[in-house]
Amino acid sequence: VASCSLLLGLLLAWSFAGYFPGNRAPDPQSGKEDRTYLATLTRSTDCVWGSESPPEFSGQRLMSEDLVLEQGVAEFRFDTGVRLIIEGPTKINLVTSCCAKLDYGKMVLHGYEPAPEFSLITPLLTLHDIGTEYGAQIHPDGEVDLHVFEGAVRVDPNQKNDQFAESVIIEEGHA
Repeated sequence: VASCSLLLGLLLAWSFAGYFPGNRAPDPQSGKEDRTYLATLTRSTDCVWGSESPPEFSGQRLMSEDLVLEQGVAEFRFDTGVRLIIEGPTKINLVTSCCAKLDYGKMVLHGYEPAPEFSLITPLLTLHDIGTEYGAQIHPDGEVDLHVFEGAVRVDPNQKNDQFAESVIIEEGHA
């Protein structure tokens, strides 16, 4: 009885410490950092992906990575509750659960009021949702066409550009 109790105690201690059979410790020489999931592909319609490791099915959890949508429409729900819909051709990088980088393409963002502010980084501007629903087209030259459907968007310049020299808030119906 004592040996069974000792064996059971050791197994429990190993499982809580992560030494359960089949678990391997991360290789410190691999150079890969621990990545966490930050969004879910909730819907995809007629998608043709051009990235190295494209999403394979709706419901798939995604980590920070570059995604190239050649054609079709894809919807992501970030872990903060924010929904982002893109239409190909679009190149996007899911940076964190509160941030994405869009190099070019069309998108619609549905903010989630209890969520922290979501930032969308484009080549020239960073768009911050303020209880927002907005759409944007980012052209290959970095120019942004912004349409605020609800709420407001704070726009910060990423560098000197002709559109904005300083932060501005654009409200519903003004862009």
